[in-house]
Amino acid sequence: MADERTQVHFYGGEEGLQPESEDGRLTCKFVLVSDTASLHLVFGPVSRFPYHAGLLERFCGEREITCGWLQRPDLLEIYGDSYQVLGGGYIDLDLAQRTVSIGGQSKAYGACDHAAVGRIVDSHEYFSGFSWTVE
Repeated sequence: MADERTQVHFYGGEEGLQPESEDGRLTCKFVLVSDTASLHLVFGPVSRFPYHAGLLERFCGEREITCGWLQRPDLLEIYGDSYQVLGGGYIDLDLAQRTVSIGGQSKAYGACDHAAVGRIVDSHEYFSGFSWTVE
């Protein structure tokens, strides 16, 4: 059962998780963001979000979080103390095999606790039926 303080946000289209290759794979970037009450896993396909900052911009825009570009298109800063970026990386989904591989790090926001991301994948209903590994 997912912790109510953990939230998953997929920005990849109205249709949800869809493979981008014939082998059923979807490669995504992710950022991990915390606020005073929740931990947010924000992810989307690399094809739509070539920079982690693009994910962060979408997340902030939807929540009306004050932010600004330090270096467009790869470094967005959240203003204030309510939200903090805890790093980022890559999520490779094999939708046919129902597996998630977590690894890498964001050049702009650094590495995060990949095991924490795995625990989100393991417990959140969005990833129901998926197994995960850390690369």
